[in-house]
Amino acid sequence: MASGVTTDLSQLLSSEKRDFFIRNNGDRVKVNSLVGKIVGLYFSGSWCGPCRRFTPKLVQLYEELTSKGNFEVVFISSDKDEESFKDYVSEMPWLAIPFTDLETRKRLKELFKVRGIPNLVIIDENGHVSTEQGTRIVMEYGVDGYPFTVERINFLKEEEEAAKQNQTLSSILVYGSRDYLVSNYGNQVPVSELEGKLVGLYFSQNSYGPCLEYTPTLVEVYKKLKEKGQDFEIVLISLDDNEENFKEGFETMPWLALPFKDKSIDKLVRYFELQTLPTLVIIGPDGKTMNPNVAELIEEHGIVAYPFTPEKLVELAEIEKAKLEAQTLESLLVYGDKDFVIGKNGSKVPVSDLVGKTILLYFSAHWCPPCRSFLPKLIKTYNDINATNNAFEVVFISSDHDQSAFNEFFSGMPWLALPFGDERKKSLQRRFKVQGIPAVTAISPSGRTLTTTARMLIDAYGADAYPFTEEHLKHLEEKVFAHGKMLVNIIGLHNACKKRNFKESALAQFTLLSDQLVFEKLISVCWPVIALTSSVTMAVAEDNNVVEITESGTHDLRSPLSSTERDFVIRNNGDRVEIDSLKGKKLGLYFSASWCGPCQGFTPILVEVYNELASKGDFEVIFVSADIDEESFSGYFFKMPWLAVPFSDSDTRDRLNELFKVTGIPYLVIIGENGKVLSDIGVQIVAEYGVEGYPFTAEKIKELKDQEEAAKRDQSLRSLLVSHSRDFVVSSDGNKVPVSELEGKTVGLYFSCSSYKSCAEFTAKLVQVYEKLKANGERFDTVLIPLDDDEESFEQDFKSMPWFALPVKDKTCEKLVWYFELSTLPTLVVIGPDGKTLHTNVAEAIEEHGALAYPFTPERFQELLEIEKAEEEAQTLESILVLGDLDYVIRKDGTKVPVSELVGKNILLYFSAHWCPPCRAFQPKLIKTYHDIEAKDDAFEVIFISSDHDQASFDEFLSSMPWLAIPFGDERKKTLQKKFKVQGIPAVIAIGSSGRTVNREARDIIAVHGVAAYPFTEEQLKHVEQQVEEMAKGWPEKVKHVSHEHELVLTRCKAYNCDGCNEMGYDRLFYCKECYFGLHPKCALNNTEETKDERKVKQGYVCDGDVCRKA
Repeated sequence: MASGVTTDLSQLLSSEKRDFFIRNNGDRVKVNSLVGKIVGLYFSGSWCGPCRRFTPKLVQLYEELTSKGNFEVVFISSDKDEESFKDYVSEMPWLAIPFTDLETRKRLKELFKVRGIPNLVIIDENGHVSTEQGTRIVMEYGVDGYPFTVERINFLKEEEEAAKQNQTLSSILVYGSRDYLVSNYGNQVPVSELEGKLVGLYFSQNSYGPCLEYTPTLVEVYKKLKEKGQDFEIVLISLDDNEENFKEGFETMPWLALPFKDKSIDKLVRYFELQTLPTLVIIGPDGKTMNPNVAELIEEHGIVAYPFTPEKLVELAEIEKAKLEAQTLESLLVYGDKDFVIGKNGSKVPVSDLVGKTILLYFSAHWCPPCRSFLPKLIKTYNDINATNNAFEVVFISSDHDQSAFNEFFSGMPWLALPFGDERKKSLQRRFKVQGIPAVTAISPSGRTLTTTARMLIDAYGADAYPFTEEHLKHLEEKVFAHGKMLVNIIGLHNACKKRNFKESALAQFTLLSDQLVFEKLISVCWPVIALTSSVTMAVAEDNNVVEITESGTHDLRSPLSSTERDFVIRNNGDRVEIDSLKGKKLGLYFSASWCGPCQGFTPILVEVYNELASKGDFEVIFVSADIDEESFSGYFFKMPWLAVPFSDSDTRDRLNELFKVTGIPYLVIIGENGKVLSDIGVQIVAEYGVEGYPFTAEKIKELKDQEEAAKRDQSLRSLLVSHSRDFVVSSDGNKVPVSELEGKTVGLYFSCSSYKSCAEFTAKLVQVYEKLKANGERFDTVLIPLDDDEESFEQDFKSMPWFALPVKDKTCEKLVWYFELSTLPTLVVIGPDGKTLHTNVAEAIEEHGALAYPFTPERFQELLEIEKAEEEAQTLESILVLGDLDYVIRKDGTKVPVSELVGKNILLYFSAHWCPPCRAFQPKLIKTYHDIEAKDDAFEVIFISSDHDQASFDEFLSSMPWLAIPFGDERKKTLQKKFKVQGIPAVIAIGSSGRTVNREARDIIAVHGVAAYPFTEEQLKHVEQQVEEMAKGWPEKVKHVSHEHELVLTRCKAYNCDGCNEMGYDRLFYCKECYFGLHPKCALNNTEETKDERKVKQGYVCDGDVCRKA
């Protein structure tokens, strides 16, 4: 039954013999007592694992809503017997349809098309079906989702978006009545104490190995930063399900935490789209997200990564580059007194003995099947190279679990090794970003890194790859080009890789060809990219540019998918499916997890593709979970119609992750009927092409890409809007209109989503423009490309539109999103009368210019630029601030001041809000600047333009200001924001005495220069900057300050927090790179190891505000 359909509850939920429900104590409740209430129909069964896990969440929600008195749940059982029903219903505080009334239970399941459980259908007070997605809503939003309507969920989504735009530390960490965090001593610490600080949100789970390993590193960095007096805090966001685990982990941490199982944790996981653990999100002093995850940075650089700013990341990249250039073998392999490697008899070999040799660092382990498969190849290569060159060595770096396994594996190797358990292993893995084994990194005689993908080269070319240098690659490349017979194949391969957006082309990756190898090896190694038969397959991990070759490219499904104790995979109903039954089918290995936002977004797309391909009978998907616990796995797996590796078999799951080098999720590997890897970018293919990408081979994707290219070259309105089964668009009254009727017109493709506020606002403007163009007889039409998930929302929105649309959820909609590389909503793509794209988005042009933007040609946009320029030159204060009868501003007591009284003054338009911490931080500076300017020029005023949420907040904030304001909720605010393209607050626009715009960046100018910048003209700014430059010439390049042990160097920085007075500073500071300690010039020069008087005599400067000026 679709959402919005009306039902008679009494008739729906009763039968001829029954007009009551029952409670778990046997009481009867009349069916008609639910009329006028919001009702949840809960389809569930005691035998169903996901149901058992969802029911307690629903109980909690039900009990929280009991006080409202207008919400009820009715249990519709899927149990097999009455005893199971009674046991299960005893846990439920709500009503149930008696187990004996099988007919009603069956009728309801058919009516609501219940295909799986748990399933919660919400019916509103009027008997309308609000949603059939109640389970997801309760899981995702809990009691906040009440009353579970489309409007409520859209509101919550908009609220989430608004929260991101207006994010503060409080908006992230305060929840309901809880405005505090907890320490591991049990103290409650107000969130407000962290505001203005740099804060790390540490998403972790104490029972998860990588988190256990990472926490000590983070503790060490945190303590060092505290010792240096840095204003940095960490808040633990624990994902532990067990309170004992939480406490055990938290005891080792010197920072704060959200309370165990706090309701905000699930929201934060969704809000930050968590993809991996551990994750450390950095929130800046302004409350904005500075970096979504610095965990890896801290692993690599420790305290040096602080303060995690973009500038710091650039600096680290430079450091890394310098390290690489200065790298030597000893800098890699010597650590303290660990200056040796060992032979298999345990004898020590000094690292100094290896200097000047080409070295391979071989990361491997005995337990790893691909490692054991690769080892004979590496031994042969080693012996072949050593036969002609003794300046070569291999060093084994083990990932074995114990000494005996290490000894056994090492005994079969002819080379050297790091001792088992040596701490250098971890730093080498991190340095070379080793994500899986086997891996081989080649080091040159000078100690520089040659390649981190030497395993692939050895696998393909053996000793011919030696010495792995760029020169050798070029030499072999010349041999390749000497074979004219191969030229076409190479170019084809190169282009195919380019189309796949590989970071390095195939030509660069596969030019290691000797005379004997030339044609045969190029084909065998590379052919999956251009879709020829091969005995070797290539999987490209695009994120780290590593190319992995799997030997013979063929996987015996039994080996990677089974274990010694298991030869089956499972369905979500518990059925077992033998792995042997999958032979001859195409398989998708789906690496995913319930906690991962992108996975949650991709899984429904994959479900749709899977269901469409089910009829073919030759495609299957196997879920390989990255969930933290079995409950999460079961809840997530319940949504999937395919198979899974059991959660309990963590060894197989880990092995598959290593085998396919899974470095991020969602990740989909496609394996052909013969066991060959067809593609490891299945997620990209399915998201982009859907079922049309089947059978997901490189050949098929190339065909589709070629079709796309051809379609763009030969684009017509028909090629864009017509599909195989549809050659029409629809009108809002339901009529079908042939696409051919639009040919020869200028057509706007309007990408919109009704639940998105910006689209709703733009639609009204577009309707106005459309109707005006139609009234003028223009040959213009619009076609809505709806991106709604909900048909009811689409239909309601489409009624207000006078144009056509593609049917909701038409597959062409998704294709067009990819085709036009949609990046924002709303978007209006304009197609010219010839069917070619005239403009990729004219939404902003229509917002600014309305019907004047038509016909959207390049010539028209040039004209609009000229008009805009002329408008700016003719701009007056009244043209900006007067709108109809709104010709005044107000004082804080509410009295009106005519705009005409402000004409001839210099005006600052101050966009701000009380809820915004950066606004509150900036305001004292603006007030001081205001008074300083007024003291010397009374032809000056500031006008506050509020983004507050209510009148009370507006009044409170305005009461602290000495200037004027536009009234709260005044429609001029929106016009001014649009005119000056205000994207964030606080923002200050300077208007000159003539009414012309002087400066749109006055906030930064005031922050740096204060009153000195007045009247904010270009000439004045140049004058001020010259003064500052002149003044800075007298400052020392370096100072030694009594508050800090190291020398401080004069440095440029747009904005910073002074470690002396703890106030914001701008432009220049005295800075210690080693400790990230910085001082305002006024602080640095006030208390150096010279006396203040001595410095004045010597330099002739005094401190004034944020800068020091000539006396």
